[in-house]
Amino acid sequence: MKKTLKLSALAVVFFILCSFGWPKNHEECRKGELKPNETIQFGEKVKDPKTFRLQSSRRGSNDNSGYHIMIDSVGNIAVSRINGCKGNHQNELELMNCYGSITRAINDTVKIQASTTFRKFYLFNIQKNTLIDSFADNVNIEIFSKTLTGEYCPVIVTGENGSSYIPTGITALPKNTEFKDLYQPIHNDKSIGIFSSFRLSDSKGQTKNFESNDYVLIGGNSLNLVR
Repeated sequence: MKKTLKLSALAVVFFILCSFGWPKNHEECRKGELKPNETIQFGEKVKDPKTFRLQSSRRGSNDNSGYHIMIDSVGNIAVSRINGCKGNHQNELELMNCYGSITRAINDTVKIQASTTFRKFYLFNIQKNTLIDSFADNVNIEIFSKTLTGEYCPVIVTGENGSSYIPTGITALPKNTEFKDLYQPIHNDKSIGIFSSFRLSDSKGQTKNFESNDYVLIGGNSLNLVR
């Protein structure tokens, strides 16, 4: 199923640091369920876009699903090699080129406040190989997840606070299920988590609801979807 491989050099560094520990001026890598009312920060504000470096992020899996993103130093984005995951699978949202906060509310809704230094946000659907829409540079997202059998499903946050180059992942991962279990070719319904509710609103008053699926939200100045 979905076996995500971070193939960029930055991701290799991320893996090494997660294994052996960050230097003291970095916050620890996060990989877990938020507690009720817990808020964490993610990403880092790029104070001067002129200092932004060229970066690349590639995700792949054992069923050929994934994508490749290239972002140049002025915020122009190129997305290619997009293939959706086959069959029933856990839903994921990846946040790139942005910073903000993630909160688990009392009702288990996960609330994300995200901002980008660039002109706008772009949201694309990995499964449908489609650019969904663009939004203002400040957005709020509300996600509620459950299993295919209708039970509550935790949302797991992965990433590192204080870096604009390491994506932040939001994954619907059922209780008593580990990440390694997601790599199995067959899953039963209670071990598959989906975004049963996904709402996004921006600072210009635009609000939209999205179906359960896999998405990437990325800040930039332009986006080119290469098919």
